Amino acid sequence: MEVDLDDILIRMSIKEIKKILDTDILKEDNLKFEMLQSVFNNEFNSQISNLTSNNLKSTISFTEVNNNSGKLVFIEDVLDREASTININREFVRPIFIDDPTVIDEISESIRIYLGGKKLSYNHKSYLIDLLKQTNSDENVFSKKKNDEMINAILKEVIDGNISINGRKSFYEIPYSDRNKKLSLSNLSTGMKSFSILSILKNSGAFNTVEYVILDEPEIHLHPEWQLKYAELIVLLSKYLNIKFLVTSHSPYFIEAIELFSMKHGIEGKVNYYKSKHTQNPNFYTIEDYTQRLSDIYDELAESMFDLQNLRDELELEEE
Repeated sequence: MEVDLDDILIRMSIKEIKKILDTDILKEDNLKFEMLQSVFNNEFNSQISNLTSNNLKSTISFTEVNNNSGKLVFIEDVLDREASTININREFVRPIFIDDPTVIDEISESIRIYLGGKKLSYNHKSYLIDLLKQTNSDENVFSKKKNDEMINAILKEVIDGNISINGRKSFYEIPYSDRNKKLSLSNLSTGMKSFSILSILKNSGAFNTVEYVILDEPEIHLHPEWQLKYAELIVLLSKYLNIKFLVTSHSPYFIEAIELFSMKHGIEGKVNYYKSKHTQNPNFYTIEDYTQRLSDIYDELAESMFDLQNLRDELELEEE
């Protein structure tokens, strides 16, 4: 039996169509909150509220210099629509969050949600995987820009071969091999994966539209020499592609590398440094600007090195 959908729609009364359009799920505000709830559920595995506080209400609020603002209130992990407000008059570009270089191993699969024919990846990991998969071109889209030569030079010191991604297959073409050998990206060292992710995103054009890139302790998988190269790469990408990087680190070595390369490339005035500090409640922290007190951060992070030196001195005394 064939059903003519157009005929059915014509027969529907205006009242019936209006009833469908007025359903809660299709209202713009309700749709926004449904999507926000899904985003937080997927990102935090439905554990959004503070587990260490007796206060069941958790609030996230922000205000931009152009008066865009928002306040999201969660009660026991559920978004309170009545208490939450969103006043935004511009389109926000989703940030890229990189916290695990081994995400490159999972290019074949990602979590996807479809809405109106548009693919939405709700958590940061699946979104990054989708971006990495959108790279079938071997051509460097920035290669003709003079400023890009410095970026390419750093990448070439670590990744001298070509990276090829085609569907579910991803390879690193080993340089100087007369047998055209290809190594699966999943078999690269974790350090090379860290650089490969930035290289893929850059060459695909994914960095052209992004506002923020969040890097969670990127130095932990890198040799000290590569930490310096990675720090300079971040600085150059920020300078020439106008990307705002948010970097978390516990390494005074890596932080100092960011500081010095920012000075070398003339963007030190655009770099801010922050530190989390305990409040009177041990379960809560505040984030303070330490840009003018950067030496305090170095001193605190170096305390463990002093502890090791003290231990060394004690052991040497025992041997005497």
